[in-house]
Amino acid sequence: MPAFDPAAVNYLDHGEALKPVFYAWLDILGDPIRATTAGFSVQLTATGDTELDGVYQGIDPEVVNISEVMHQEGGSQTVTASLSGLLLPDNELLNTIGDRTNWQGRVARLWVQIRDENGNTRGAIAPYYTGYMNAIEIHPSPDGQTIEVQIENYLVSLNEATGRTWMSQSIYDAGDTSASATLASANNAGTGQGGRSDSGWNR
Repeated sequence: MPAFDPAAVNYLDHGEALKPVFYAWLDILGDPIRATTAGFSVQLTATGDTELDGVYQGIDPEVVNISEVMHQEGGSQTVTASLSGLLLPDNELLNTIGDRTNWQGRVARLWVQIRDENGNTRGAIAPYYTGYMNAIEIHPSPDGQTIEVQIENYLVSLNEATGRTWMSQSIYDAGDTSASATLASANNAGTGQGGRSDSGWNR
């Protein structure tokens, strides 16, 4: 649950009608995206969070969907944010998404602010979710396009396999030939660097 301030908590405790407003920052290389479901553009300054400060483009909350944050051992599950109803995807945006190095593994943050049914703010903006962009997909449909961003919790990212093994050790230590020696032994190689002779490991 977001760390709401006392004003927001007090409002929530009374069970009043609420309309949460989300703020999103996607740190896409060279073209970071800031958007809000406030319905109009918002400029935030001196919030105390440098990553929150900035100008957020107002988008219709009806075309935005953000999945629920589900916590589990080892971190929360993937959070999905989607924007639908795009009739003609921007070519520049498509090119940016097409190059995974522009966004994969880069930070994505979500914040939320409580508003009442009349649009009045109830408390400060609170951090909602922080993670790393893992996948961006575009789903076509007869009514338009939907762009979907999958955001992984940082703990999940830390636990992902790197694809590296001890066989790659020579990449980091050129003098370490233990991997080739083991392979040579397994293949019954008798000569050559890392090979084994009757007198022991060749030097």
